[in-house]
Amino acid sequence: MTPGNWIGVEQKDFTSFLPIADRDTKSVKVPAQERAIFHLYSLGLASNRDEWVYSFDQDDLKARVEAFVSHYERERMRWDNEGHPKQLSDWVNRRLSGRQSLSRP
Repeated sequence: MTPGNWIGVEQKDFTSFLPIADRDTKSVKVPAQERAIFHLYSLGLASNRDEWVYSFDQDDLKARVEAFVSHYERERMRWDNEGHPKQLSDWVNRRLSGRQSLSRP
């Protein structure tokens, strides 16, 4: 193998490497049976709102975040004023100033 050339390598020894995380390791009760670097793992922080908090243009990003926060604050105040309705899924306004919906896909 040429140093730095990992594309044309014929060796397929990836299965022998210790995985970073593994579902089977997550359920193991005996530490000696763990076969991954991390015992626990998760999706982590996921807002599913990437289209609202990412942009290549700083002004566009600022406008998007301000619109998102403004919508949140209006809905929070409306929720307070209406006595904290329990059925939020039926109550929340998911339209953000006529733009994209905030509903989950």
